[in-house]
Formats: sequence, C-alpha cells, structure tokens
Amino acid sequence: MTARERAHALLDEFSDAELEEIVKLLRVRREEAEPEMAELPKAWKTFEDGTPVPNWVEAVHEARRDL
Repeated sequence: MTARERAHALLDEFSDAELEEIVKLLRVRREEAEPEMAELPKAWKTFEDGTPVPNWVEAVHEARRDL
C-alpha cells in the first residue's frame, strides 16, 4: 500500500469538520495559504485606544520563516 493510499484510508475516518482543520494545516505547511488569526471576542479586536490588534499568528509565522 502506498503512502497516498494509506493517507486516503485515514482521511475517510475523519468528520468534515476535522478534515477542514487538516486541510488548513496542510496548506500552511506548504505555505499556500496565509496563516489565519483566530476569531477573537469583539472586545479583544482593538486596543483601548481603538487601534486594531495585529495578526499575532501571522507575526509568529513570519518570524519563524526567517530562522
């Protein structure tokens, strides 16, 4: 059995919601997709002065890319 066949067999065991997470991980790993910021509560989307908070996930991803 090839690696591709084993992967397909494993994927059949996951729910659609679980597969969405797996697809996101694979895309980030291949750097086809930009990292997505987790959904935050409305109160956390801006600093006290109203300035939007940065995308911390993207910042960490960029920092690691330069290593």
